[in-house]
Amino acid sequence: KKKELMIDVSDSQCDYDKCDSNTFTGMIISPPCYNETEFLREKFRHVLVFGIFSVCILGSVVIFLSSQYHNSVPTSKDTDSADLKHLSPPESLGVSLPLEIEQHFSDWIEEDDNETRNDVPVFWSIPLTGNNAIEEYLGGCLGLTQASEIGIIGNGEDDEDSLKMVKVHGLSYLNVDLRTKHGIEHAKELHLVDKHSSASLTPDVVHTPLLYE
Repeated sequence: KKKELMIDVSDSQCDYDKCDSNTFTGMIISPPCYNETEFLREKFRHVLVFGIFSVCILGSVVIFLSSQYHNSVPTSKDTDSADLKHLSPPESLGVSLPLEIEQHFSDWIEEDDNETRNDVPVFWSIPLTGNNAIEEYLGGCLGLTQASEIGIIGNGEDDEDSLKMVKVHGLSYLNVDLRTKHGIEHAKELHLVDKHSSASLTPDVVHTPLLYE
């Protein structure tokens, strides 16, 4: 009589050649097949989880350090404006300015409203130093009336007998040319920096490369 037998050879060594079919019949359960694709997927999941965990830890550290830094830096609200008035000016380096500059330019540190109230700032226009960007900012962003050479070149006009404000690309200029000595003399004849009846005829800032003139 044949015996029915189920053999699990997943953990045992079996010589299938010696199995006699007359002795028993049965079902042989073989070990599971090795699936490389599933192994790679499992490995990828482990790497992904580890990567996400590492990013979270690193982000938390960065946020913590950033908050500590911002808390340690004083803001403008924390700074008392009254304390700034007591700050000492920088020590003198013993450098003297040329006499032409000493006589014609004010010291902005001096607190004398009677002398500096109507002073006009002068921007020393040095070639290839971003003068156009400065003029765009002063005229476009701050809305200041400027005096340079743009009021003549941009408007296509020659010297005139009276001051007037002209618009060049949306910016306000006075019709003078301060890039030459002749232009400066002409602007002086028109009383460029004097107080006028119309505030628009008094420049808020003057641009010139000829600082000594």
